[in-house]
Amino acid sequence: DSYKDSGVEWIGDIPINWTFVKLGYLGSLKSGNGFSETLQGRDVGGDYPFFKVSDTNNFGNEELMTSSNNYVTEEEYSNNKWNLFDKNTIVFPKIGMVLLMNKRRILGQPSFIDNNMMGFTPNKKIHYQFSYYLFKMIDFKDYCSDGTIPSIGGSQISPIKIPLPPLSEQQQIVSFLDSKTSLIDSLIEKTQQKIEL
Repeated sequence: DSYKDSGVEWIGDIPINWTFVKLGYLGSLKSGNGFSETLQGRDVGGDYPFFKVSDTNNFGNEELMTSSNNYVTEEEYSNNKWNLFDKNTIVFPKIGMVLLMNKRRILGQPSFIDNNMMGFTPNKKIHYQFSYYLFKMIDFKDYCSDGTIPSIGGSQISPIKIPLPPLSEQQQIVSFLDSKTSLIDSLIEKTQQKIEL
């Protein structure tokens, strides 16, 4: 409300210089890769991490994916038709009950993801951290397919309309949210210490 009272002109629920756009306009959505069991299990010594949904639970991967239980070599990459995902791609589960947990992560380096995941690689119209916060606000339960096993794909995600500020405002919003997240994380840690005591 204080932002609305700041003199910014508004159209409905968004400032006049913001627009509503479809997510598909802001980046590319791709599914992950099939990952043969014979290549799994190398947790060191590879050139690229190959993330599975379970890696989202690794310590340190709460936001930025940096630690994988599986790595592959450049030779294995060239021998397989895998999609390599750019650094700063937003990744998430796309099938199963874990999809409903709305886990979102950011790739910390060029990586592979398995076929139970999907990646959104933002283009130059959107700051990657802003897209991360946006995805965290979208409840996939409202968009996934009906059925025994929930699933979601690009055809359900691409048309989702979101409010988009100019890049300079996106960066300001990200800085604000990052500072609040750090404060909340610090409070959680202190609370956890008190509980342990």
